[in-house]
Amino acid sequence: MATINLGSIKFNWKGDYAAGTAYAIDDVVNSSGTSYVCVAASTGNAPPNATYWNVMAQGGSDGSDGTDLTSTLTAQGDILYRDGSGLAKLGAGTSGQALLSGGAGANPSWGSAGSSTLLGSGESSNVTSQVINNSVLSSAYEEFVIYTFISKASGGGGGQKEMFVSTDNGSSTMNVDRLYHFAQLYPGGGTGHGVSAAAVNADRLHLNVSSATGDFHNGKITILRPSFASAGERNRNTILSEAVSSQNPGSTVNVENLTSWACIHDGNGNRMSNIDYVRFEMNGAGFDIKWAVYGRKW
Repeated sequence: MATINLGSIKFNWKGDYAAGTAYAIDDVVNSSGTSYVCVAASTGNAPPNATYWNVMAQGGSDGSDGTDLTSTLTAQGDILYRDGSGLAKLGAGTSGQALLSGGAGANPSWGSAGSSTLLGSGESSNVTSQVINNSVLSSAYEEFVIYTFISKASGGGGGQKEMFVSTDNGSSTMNVDRLYHFAQLYPGGGTGHGVSAAAVNADRLHLNVSSATGDFHNGKITILRPSFASAGERNRNTILSEAVSSQNPGSTVNVENLTSWACIHDGNGNRMSNIDYVRFEMNGAGFDIKWAVYGRKW
C-alpha cells in the first residue's frame, strides 16, 4: 500500500507575487490584496491569469467606493445608512431629537417623534414687555406650550397681565375672541368666582385680573395651530391659558386661578395664518419674567 505524507498535503504560502519566481502547484501568493493558488507550474505569468491561478480569497474594497467606514464616519454620534448610491453618513442630531424614517426610498433624518422639544427660554428683570417671536415659534411645529413665571416688579397700571398675538411676527397684532373664568380664595376661607363677558374682537388676552407689586403669577399657555392639506379653515388658531396668581404674598394673601380661551377673531383675514409671535405686558407696570417654550409636531 502506498504511503501518504500528510504533511505534504497543504498550501505553500509564498507571500507577494514576484515575476521571476518559479511557482509550483498549490503555491499561494498575494496580489493586490487578493490571494491566488497556483494550479499549473508557472514563471512570469502574473495573477489573475486563470491558466495558472485560481482565486483563493478575494480582497475587499480599498474604500474608494465609499465603503471605508473610517473615512465615512468622522465624528462621535455619526450614524451610517445607505442612500441611493452607497453608504452615507447622518451627522449627530441636537439634544432631544429622535431618528425618523422617511419610509422606503427615503433617507433617515433627525426630528421630533411626537415628544415635546425645548425651543427657547429666557429671563428678564423689571421690563414692561416680553416678546417671543418666530425664531422660537417656528413654522415646523403645530402646537406650542409656553410656561411663564411672572412677578410684578414696579408700579403702574392695574397690574393686569396681558398677552398680544401676531401672525406676521409682530408687524401687527391680531384681535381675538376671548373668554375667561376665575376662581379666588380669600383669607379666612372665603371664595369667589366669575366668568367674564365674552369679548369679541378684543386686541389682547387677559392672563389674570389684577396684581400689586410683589405678586406672582405662574402660567401655562397652549397655542394650537394644526395644519391641514385641504383649503378652508386649515389653520384655525386657538389659545388656552391656565394660571395661578398669588396676590399680596407675605400679608393678606388671595390666591386666584384663571383660565382663558381665545381664537383669532372670525372676521380677521389672518385667522388661518400661524401665530408666530406673542408679547406679554402688565398694563403699564414693570415685571420680572422667566419663560420657556416647548414645541410639538404631529
